[in-house]
Amino acid sequence: MNKTYSLPLNFEYKDTLRTLDDMVKASLTLNHKTILRLFGTVGAGKGTISNRLSDFFDIPAVDSGAIWRSVTYGYLQDPSLDISSENNSQLFKRISMKPEGNSFVIYFDNKLLTNDDLRNKSVDSKVSAVAEYRDTYDEFLSDFLDEYNESVVLDGRAGETRYIKHAREVGYTIIKIYLFSSIEAAAHRRALEYQKRNPNIEFESALQEISDNIQWRDETDYNRAKEQDHMGWVDDATFALDTTDLTIDEVFETVLWRIYTIQN
Repeated sequence: MNKTYSLPLNFEYKDTLRTLDDMVKASLTLNHKTILRLFGTVGAGKGTISNRLSDFFDIPAVDSGAIWRSVTYGYLQDPSLDISSENNSQLFKRISMKPEGNSFVIYFDNKLLTNDDLRNKSVDSKVSAVAEYRDTYDEFLSDFLDEYNESVVLDGRAGETRYIKHAREVGYTIIKIYLFSSIEAAAHRRALEYQKRNPNIEFESALQEISDNIQWRDETDYNRAKEQDHMGWVDDATFALDTTDLTIDEVFETVLWRIYTIQN
């Protein structure tokens, strides 16, 4: 498989499987008040690994996309509101999250939001514009982590955001995992997923379109992270793993190995 990456690899990383003894893995727990911070490139497996870590450690995972969709839902309740940083801040104040199983349910003005509320064409059409004002998300997550005080899985666009810095200041331990993959591998994974949902697609055409989209999204995230002082990239405290030639099970095993080595 070719290896063309969307971003420069100017950091140390691993690309081979690491495992724990079964007895060690069975006894593995998290220290109190730990944030498992997953970030990385499109199609590298961070969403799947976030969910598996949530299940393994029996801790909830924050769905950042659902949070942004909740703010967008707020805009739809008052169509006269212009999308702005100030209005985002006001809408965030009307949102609350409560753990339920290994995820969080989200309320807007004490109304429980459902998939029907959050995943529809109206929300889809506005959520990207709403999410441009990331400073308001930093504020919301900082306030949430102040109150939560438990371990959590938290994905994101970068490793050292303002809310991650704040979490460390108020006593959280942060374990940062950066997952990345070659464009070819990531696009192939996404194209296979898309084909399952749309069996009649022309695979090679979809593959090229997805590849171009991944390149654009990764570069956009990278440039934003480099431009904004509060969004760090891959630093010395980050475990960076190339998932190109690893199965999702191997990625998960290696991430568990890393968590164990940090805590012991």
